[in-house]
Amino acid sequence: MKWMSLGDKGAVLLWGMVLLVLIAAVGVASVAAAGEAADWPQFQKDENNNGYTYEEAPLGVNFAWRAELSGAIDVEPLVVGDDVIVFVRGNYVYSLNKTTGVQNWKSIQLGSGFYTLSTPAYGVDNNTIYAVADYTGATASKLYALNATTGEEIWNVSVKRPDGTTEEIYAPYTPVLFYNNSTSLNLDDDVVCFGTWSNENTVGTYYVYNAADGSPIWNRTSTHNRGYYWAGAAPINQRYIVYGGDDGYLTAVDLQALDVSDEEYIGTGRIRSSVTWCPINETYGHLFFTNRTNAKVTKIGFDASTGDFIEDSCSRNIHFSTSTPTVIGDRVYVGGGNFSTQNNSMICLHKSNMSQEYWTYEPDCSVYSSPAVSIRDSDKYVYFTTNCKNGSFYCVNDSSEDLQWKFTTLEYGTTSGPNGTGTWYSAQLQGVAISDGWVYGGNDGGYTYGLSNVTPGAYGYEVGEDPNCGEPNNEFPPAYYAKIRVLDGDRAVNVTMNDDCYAAHRFTFCGIPSASNVTMINVTWAGVGHQDDDDNGADLYICNTTSGAYEFLQDGGTTDDEVVLTGGITSDISNYIQSGCITVMAKQKGTHSVSDRSWIETDYVNLIITVV
Repeated sequence: MKWMSLGDKGAVLLWGMVLLVLIAAVGVASVAAAGEAADWPQFQKDENNNGYTYEEAPLGVNFAWRAELSGAIDVEPLVVGDDVIVFVRGNYVYSLNKTTGVQNWKSIQLGSGFYTLSTPAYGVDNNTIYAVADYTGATASKLYALNATTGEEIWNVSVKRPDGTTEEIYAPYTPVLFYNNSTSLNLDDDVVCFGTWSNENTVGTYYVYNAADGSPIWNRTSTHNRGYYWAGAAPINQRYIVYGGDDGYLTAVDLQALDVSDEEYIGTGRIRSSVTWCPINETYGHLFFTNRTNAKVTKIGFDASTGDFIEDSCSRNIHFSTSTPTVIGDRVYVGGGNFSTQNNSMICLHKSNMSQEYWTYEPDCSVYSSPAVSIRDSDKYVYFTTNCKNGSFYCVNDSSEDLQWKFTTLEYGTTSGPNGTGTWYSAQLQGVAISDGWVYGGNDGGYTYGLSNVTPGAYGYEVGEDPNCGEPNNEFPPAYYAKIRVLDGDRAVNVTMNDDCYAAHRFTFCGIPSASNVTMINVTWAGVGHQDDDDNGADLYICNTTSGAYEFLQDGGTTDDEVVLTGGITSDISNYIQSGCITVMAKQKGTHSVSDRSWIETDYVNLIITVV
């Protein structure tokens, strides 16, 4: 066989007389889990809200699972071992298998409030999920401790205001912070922290509880007639916690003295991000956060030896933002934009002088989410979501400053009402979690997605008019796998050599759960099918493993331009899964005849399974 370049057609594979030696197990790529992975146990990964990991994340998305849950998802998922933890609107916590999306358990209903905006936290010391739920009406919000393995309740406590008797009826709208604070409090166990909010002009309260039994440690109601919305805290040196509020103040609390050590007015804008703590040495560092209406990202110094804020600060106008900054080295990543003013962006700024920027990427709509960054050797990849009718997952390559990929969900552009009204099902308010080559996130349609870093087994060359499900059977070379990972116009190309044959590409996705857990199969193929005598076009097929033959999914027309073909299976799912694998094929319409060759070119392929 011979590999050669052929102008605009890209690299073309000409199959000669020599047979390609098949890789063991037919070379089918697996989407199964690959060993122990780093957890993402709370909002923005850790107690400092750092938002980055050295775990790999997808550089393209060929396989995804989609789990339909009972309510909209407005918080980040967690990753604990082999499980993805999701808190949904309606106050249920779910545990899903991280590689299949199949449900492990569902908690009891924790509350009756409508919105669920408080990301839970996982207690790494005691295998416990901590979630705060609010109730409709005058019933108190409650803090729950759940067994992370089974979902069973360990304990719950009603949240009480500073007087110790009045029940807290305002909603817990900040992420839950879990951290080990035993050094300063002389506790045997850890602590959890969160804040509450009711409306724009009502005071909220910040709470600290003992994670062992839910006993209260400290609380404080805002003195500025405002509450706490998405404003998660960061701990400093196991002594202080720092958080912002709708009042525009940044508050530092000394948990050893159980009192406020300092409070700084940042400006008129509501602080609706969590605080990111970046220490420089044992006693000094910087805090990063954003103001929503003041439209700035701010850096301010903090002296952990005194508990004071230091005017070692700078800020940058980035438009409307609720995004918690992610800080790595000399770079600050932060999102912005909203429904009305637009100015949608993911920005990378200089840490030392945030008036200077490295780059700005402008997605289709607003970025309310906080960036999650995967560091691979010297490269960084920035993952985030957008919050609008066409909400999507994004990955931006920090080195090239370009879009690596964009993933649109099956809910893209759909709403609960007519003519685009009602709930935007694909809107993604919060960001993603990264673990072991996967990215996880949910949307307002009530679906959680797991996006995989693994490509399918891919095979090409030529087939007859009615090929079986094992054809074509010549595996792609490594360079071709890279070409089909993202939709970018760079295509893997095959051409026929024999009369009466059609050029075709076959893709086999493995690691699929039992058919009893799969309710829908969706396939997307993007590419070109053309023939030298203008018998152009390509069609999409899926293998029926019961008959051993391909079934037609979508006609690609008669164009030799690139097309995107889609198809779905919603019934008799077991007919399409064999030994945990699903096979699809794209076949060019015209046959090879003398010198008129048949060409198939794949730009991108994707499989989404919906699971229960």
